[in-house]
Amino acid sequence: MLHAHARLWWDRTVRFAAGSAGTVVSAVAGALRNKWIALHLETAGIGVVAQVVSAQVWVGTIVGLGLGLPVTRAVGAALGARDEAGARAVTWTAFSLVAAAMIPASLLFVVFAGPISTLLFGTAEHAGLVRIATLGLAETAPVFEQW
Repeated sequence: MLHAHARLWWDRTVRFAAGSAGTVVSAVAGALRNKWIALHLETAGIGVVAQVVSAQVWVGTIVGLGLGLPVTRAVGAALGARDEAGARAVTWTAFSLVAAAMIPASLLFVVFAGPISTLLFGTAEHAGLVRIATLGLAETAPVFEQW
């Protein structure tokens, strides 16, 4: 039997893992699926697009800071208590935190588009595509965190 303090942290860890597992599994499966399609069907165009989308999902998940489930719970609790101001405060705080993470991540992708393209595709030829895809980070973080 776990001590009460250890049990509290165990429960938090399990809730965090349950909240993030679906996103992580989906991103890994998407990357593997897209790579398989590109290799076996020889559709280089879809392979490039698929790798960019997979990278966006990974970065969006990281930039989303895992706030999807806790924000949903906090907003639900606030609305259940008829505290609309509290729900707005939680939502705006979460969006502010995600924006604070998204802006530097987007800047890094723009500045290092060449090396990122080389990492994803083996060539810096698609650096422009990486830069364009960076615009999707503004959308990806909140959407993949199910807000």
